[in-house]
Amino acid sequence: LAARSPEVLFLHAGAVVHRGRGLVLPGSTHAGKSTLVKIISGAVQPDSGSIQLRGSPIELKSPRDAG
Repeated sequence: LAARSPEVLFLHAGAVVHRGRGLVLPGSTHAGKSTLVKIISGAVQPDSGSIQLRGSPIELKSPRDAG
């Protein structure tokens, strides 16, 4: 995923998240943690890249899609 915002110039992230497990997003201020959560929740669209579920790309156009 990549996103550009006033706070984040570039975000590149990859993770495997398993059901029932927690996920920690460590990073310094303005590292893109909040932007990543907003993209995963459908609140913000990535500038490039994709989110995959079970190996297939999914598109989250709104938080309703993420629920």
